Amino acid sequence: MPRAAIIGAGPAGLVSALAMQKAGWEAQVFEAYEESAGLTQGVFLTLAVNGMDAHFRSFAQHVIPVAQKAGTGILAMKTFGDGYILRSGTIDPIEALHYGLSQPVSVVITGIDKPEMLTQAMKAVSTFKPFTAEQTATFLGKTRDAAHTGKFEPFKTSSIFDGTANNPKWLGGSSGTDVKPSSPATEEKRVG
Repeated sequence: MPRAAIIGAGPAGLVSALAMQKAGWEAQVFEAYEESAGLTQGVFLTLAVNGMDAHFRSFAQHVIPVAQKAGTGILAMKTFGDGYILRSGTIDPIEALHYGLSQPVSVVITGIDKPEMLTQAMKAVSTFKPFTAEQTATFLGKTRDAAHTGKFEPFKTSSIFDGTANNPKWLGGSSGTDVKPSSPATEEKRVG
């Protein structure tokens, strides 16, 4: 069985150890302090929170409840999935932001790289009312079919956004032959 040493029992270390164990690795976590700050010291966890997530490898269903019990704040991001989710044609940006804001999160982080994006974010905030259970169900119904394979959440299904996969030497790998990273062009072809 392959073995791994995880340095640090923070959120990333604990999630890494769990993922490695599920993949058949023996993972041992090393922490310098008597207590882990992982999910107990009022830390924040950054997660993808979007309309596709509920249907595929869901952070909202599997991670947020655990974080809430531990008193950990959630920084929501990937509301648009780097644009992939919007390209699915299932939801529009304002309702995507409203959905994110309706989740049990501390903040929704949205990328603003041009004035139109700022205007859009301001509109979403100024028109926001938390989704009812019925509105949530309707919203998730729009994304259900498109979400089942993870096609529109490549940050979950590929290494395109994984700096360590694209730079294996950071983790002691010898070259790019250890890991076969994806590329923006490959993902663009895959998603369409």
